[in-house]
Amino acid sequence: MDFLNGDYMNQESTEVLTTEMIKHSKEIMTLLKRDHIDITEIDNYHIYPIADNDTPKLSADRLEYSLSNALFTYKLLDLEIIKEIYNDIEIQKNEENKISKKDLYEMKESEVIDIIESSRYKEIFNIWRKAKKVEVSSEEPKNVYYVHHGAKIRYIDPLFNGQRISKCCKIAKKMIENNLSYDMNKFVYLNFDFSN
Repeated sequence: MDFLNGDYMNQESTEVLTTEMIKHSKEIMTLLKRDHIDITEIDNYHIYPIADNDTPKLSADRLEYSLSNALFTYKLLDLEIIKEIYNDIEIQKNEENKISKKDLYEMKESEVIDIIESSRYKEIFNIWRKAKKVEVSSEEPKNVYYVHHGAKIRYIDPLFNGQRISKCCKIAKKMIENNLSYDMNKFVYLNFDFSN
């Protein structure tokens, strides 16, 4: 179906229907309920690296189609060698994934910093720590890492005597209008001071 949908590179076009297909299967839903598994834990395989590592890392589906192609399509391996390969596989921690999203919720800041400082990102982290000011530019900065995406403009229009203050105060109205006209779609980057 991915090929028919023109998604022959990513092969993800059919995934939008996964949740609906699972929900409408009495058998699967019964098993999930029996095992106390919420559908959100299984309807998106991208949350599990073992299932969705990017090439050239190994993932479950890549292993399956590589070995099945070697067995059936190209006749490069027999069943005994494939069994041997499966039996020799062990799950290891990704060499790049030093901190997980879960770690950011559960670890202390000092623990996260210790991990960064003992990683290959130590030098860039120290450069970041020496930064004195966040710069904003309408033009794309050169030779520096930057972030460029829109952001919400936050403001408060409080109630005052039962009305929003922008309705009864020209100064407040003007300040809110000025705030809402601020361009949040600029390039944001750090200005490094190497003198210290």
